Order: sequence, then C-alpha cells, then structure tokens
Amino acid sequence: MAEKSLLDAGLCIIQNAVPADAIAVAAAQAKLVTAEVMAALSDRGVDPNSGHEFVYSEVASRCRGRIDVRHRFDQEPFASLGKEGGWMHVVKEVLGGDCRMQYAGLVLSLPGSDDQGWHTDGEHLFPGLDQHTPPHAVTVFVPLVDLSSENGTPEFFLGSHVEKNAAALTEGTETDPPCSFDMKAGTVLVFDYRLVHRGTANKTGVGAIVARTNTDDDEEREDPIPKKKVKLDADGDDGDSDGGGVERALGDTNAKQDAVGRPLLYFVYSKTWWTDTRNFNTHEHLFNGKE
Repeated sequence: MAEKSLLDAGLCIIQNAVPADAIAVAAAQAKLVTAEVMAALSDRGVDPNSGHEFVYSEVASRCRGRIDVRHRFDQEPFASLGKEGGWMHVVKEVLGGDCRMQYAGLVLSLPGSDDQGWHTDGEHLFPGLDQHTPPHAVTVFVPLVDLSSENGTPEFFLGSHVEKNAAALTEGTETDPPCSFDMKAGTVLVFDYRLVHRGTANKTGVGAIVARTNTDDDEEREDPIPKKKVKLDADGDDGDSDGGGVERALGDTNAKQDAVGRPLLYFVYSKTWWTDTRNFNTHEHLFNGKE
C-alpha cells in the first residue's frame, strides 16, 4: 500500500500516475517557462553552471548546474495537474482531505551538474521530541523525461524522515546505503518533507531540455556511498551574454551533449495550518516590473 510505504519508509512510488499526453503538455509549457528564466538569468549575467549561488523569487541555484524554478508554475497546466494528479489519493490519505498545495516548480539539472548536498525539504515540527509525528508536508516528484543513473536520479535514505534515523546519518552510525530509482516519465514519487535526499549529477545530454545560444557556431563525477557521516544542508545547496537568444527544446536526442538538461516537476502539499517559510524566502525578483 502506497500510504503505508510513505509513512514507514518516507516515500512511495506510483506508476503511470500521469498520462503521456498530460506529460507532453506539461513538458511543452516547462520548455517555454525555462526559456524565459534562462534568458532573464543571462540578461543579468548569471550562469547556472558557474557554481555561484543565486536566489530570486522565481528561481534559485541548488548546486552547480542545478536550478529550482518557480516562475509561472502556479499557472496552467501545472495548476490543474497539482489538483487532479494521480497521486492525490495518497496525499489526501496522509495529510487529510483538506490538505493544500503550497507551491509547484521544476528542478532542471544541466549536463555536468554536481551532485546536490544531502538535505531535507523541511524540518521537524518539534525537534527533540521522543515520539515520531506523522507527516505535515510531502513533496511529489514528476519526471518529465525518463530518469536514470545517467541523467541523474534522486537519492534517498529510507526512514530518515524519523528524527533519530536522520541523527544516525549525521553521527555516522547509519549503515544502510541510500536508494535511487530509475523512473519513467509519468511515474511519480511522493516523499515526506523531512526525508533526507539529494539530486545526483547529470552525466548525459539525452532526452531533456535543450539550452543553446543562437550563434553561427553550434556549439563525472563519481560519488561513493557515504561511509561515515552525511552532511545535511539547510537549503539543499552543497555549500557551494547569450549571443543572440536562447533556444529550448524537450526530448531532442540530437542535441549537443553539453546542451541538454533533465527536468523534474515537483509539487509540495501540506496540512492546512502549516506554511513553508524556509524555501524561496526572498523578495528580489528576476524579472523587471515586479515588486
């Protein structure tokens, strides 16, 4: 049962939760939104591959080559997908029928991106409490392309949503390795907001969002399983001119290897009384004309 897996292990996988036609529509819109964001970053002289941190209300860096985009993900088709997605029965079972969506976004991992730092999306409500509390928020990952070890799958420490288990990671007493899952586009992964996880490096350029400048010339990191201590980052960071326009495309397998990224759509849900004040806590906008 998916709900039991989510409560016990901290995550569950739902196969074929989004039809292929809905994935295609979402991917097409994600392409447009990403184009706008990448062009605006370029106008400001911001290079996501540089490793320099940046945070705007619409987009933030998560590590070198990995950006978290919120721009226009409260609009269609994402708004309807967030309300009617094939994972909502699990979310409502765990959080209650009156749960609400906090926000949606997209994580784009560019080719050659670094592994993300180990982190949780949110903290425990009552740190140090002896008794484990049920989830107050969950994240839903919706890959817009197939995920593999080549283009970067998320990794999770199962059971680390329980505070004492997370403590074992930071203290170096955890012995079980992290888990990752190859996933087809349309399959979704639901996980507890407190679960320790990270995104892994994108080692390939096939089957994702293409980003290249319109010029005349077209133009691995091995990560062993942590043996001792895992450093948890507070915000998912690992501590660390476009030449005439920007083109974006989804699923272009003929694109240059260094010009393709991996898009992962996400939705965050919570109990009605809880609000996320930790992520994207900024008032600086990327786009002009916004307050």
